[in-house]
Amino acid sequence: MFKIFAAILFIFGSFSNSFIDSTQLMESYIFSNKEKDFQTDALLIIKNGKVVYEKYAKGYQSESRHFAWSVSKAVTGTLIGVALQRGDLSLNDRLSDVLKGYDDIFRDDVKKRDITVEHVINWASSLNYIEEYEQAESFTDSSVLQQLYGKKASKDMTRYLLSHDMVSTAGESWRYTTGDTTLLTSVLRDTYSQNQDNYPWDLLFDELGMQNVTWERDASGNFVGGSHLFISARDLAKVGSLYLNDGEYNGKRLLPEGYVEYSTSLNSVYLNNLSKAPDSLFDGLQSPGRQWWLNRKFKSPEEPVFDNAPVDTFMAIGHWGQFLAVVPSEDLIVVRFGEDRKGKIDRNTMFGLIFNYLKSEGL
Repeated sequence: MFKIFAAILFIFGSFSNSFIDSTQLMESYIFSNKEKDFQTDALLIIKNGKVVYEKYAKGYQSESRHFAWSVSKAVTGTLIGVALQRGDLSLNDRLSDVLKGYDDIFRDDVKKRDITVEHVINWASSLNYIEEYEQAESFTDSSVLQQLYGKKASKDMTRYLLSHDMVSTAGESWRYTTGDTTLLTSVLRDTYSQNQDNYPWDLLFDELGMQNVTWERDASGNFVGGSHLFISARDLAKVGSLYLNDGEYNGKRLLPEGYVEYSTSLNSVYLNNLSKAPDSLFDGLQSPGRQWWLNRKFKSPEEPVFDNAPVDTFMAIGHWGQFLAVVPSEDLIVVRFGEDRKGKIDRNTMFGLIFNYLKSEGL
C-alpha cells in the first residue's frame, strides 16, 4: 500500500550520501522549503490515542491558533450533529421555518422555502453560489469573495446567501460552497438564539476540552461556518478523535449513532449528479461526503485518490493547504497547517512519508 519509493529516492537525491532516518526524511519534505514554494507551520500525528509526532515552525507552538479556512466546514457539520443528538434540530427542518428575519426572501421565491438542513449539509441548496478565489475573473464574480470580504455581504451573510437565484429545485444540484455551510451556522444561530454567542463552545468546544479556538462572525453576529475558524492543531485533532470514536468523547455521546458514517460516506446528491450529469460537476480531486472529503477520486469514486493512504481515510481540507485527516482503520489522526497557495505539497507523498515514519517507529 505504501508506494513511497519514488518520493524517497527523490528526497535522497537532494542530499549527500549521509544516512537519513524516517523522521528526517518526513521532515525534509514536509517542513523543508528551499524554493519557498510552500511552508508548513504545524504537523501533528496521533496514533492509537497518543501523540507520536508533533512539530511546529518558528513562531508557532501547540497553543497557537491557525487559520483553518474550509477545515471549518467539518467543524460546522459536527455542530449540526450535536444539535441533532440533543433533539434541537432535524435534518428535515426547512430553513424558512428556522431562520428569523428573512420572511421576505422566502415569500418572494417559493423554491427557497423548501431548502432543508439536509440539503444544505449535502452542499445541495441549489443556490447559484460561485466558489472561486484567485481564479475569479473579478471580485464581483465570486460569491465567496463577496461573502467573506464584500462590505455589503458581510453585514448579513445569511441574507446575501439567500439572495442568490436557484439553479434547480432544492436537493437536486450538488455544488461545493462556503455559502451552504455558512447557512448551517445561520440555522444554529437561530436554533440557539438565546445563546448565539456561545453555542459552539457549549455544544462542542467545551465538551472536547478545546481551549484555543477563535471563530469570526459577520456583522449580524453569525459565525462564518464555512471558513474563518482559528484553531490549534491539538484542538482540531480532538474533532478527529470524536469521529474515530463514532461520535463519543470520554464516554459521552455527542453525535447521533450513525452520524459519523453519514458524514463520511459518499454524498448521495453528488453521486446522483455524477451519474446523470457528470459535466455539471467541477473537476475536483476527491469525492465529497457531507462537510468532509473522502479518499476517493472525484469522477471515479471506486478508486482511491491517495494510494499511500487507506481507502477509509476522510479529510477536512482548507484553502492553501490546511488539513485534518482521519484514518479509522489505522486509529490515526493527522493535522497539518501551513501556507501552500501554489498547491506544491503532494499529499500522497506526505501520506507515504508519514506511514513510513510510523512503520519505522513500530506503530
